[in-house]
Amino acid sequence: MARSYEYVCPECGNVVEREYRVPSVVRACENDCGFDHYVRTDLLEKVESVPEADRPDDWDDLGNEEKVYVALKKGVISLPDLQ
Repeated sequence: MARSYEYVCPECGNVVEREYRVPSVVRACENDCGFDHYVRTDLLEKVESVPEADRPDDWDDLGNEEKVYVALKKGVISLPDLQ
């Protein structure tokens, strides 16, 4: 059986599983949130380890993708993590 990966809706937290590993999946949410990037859950877990001192002032207002970019910039996520 192939391994599956979870992806999270940025609006409502709806989770879907896919058998492929990419940073995000663009899809429509079943909960009528619209068409958006579902981010892989393991990336979101790493994003939470960005030290508060390194977070921009608007951290709470950033979407999941923007937080991934901050984590990448701060060295919390590396390019191999995105593969």
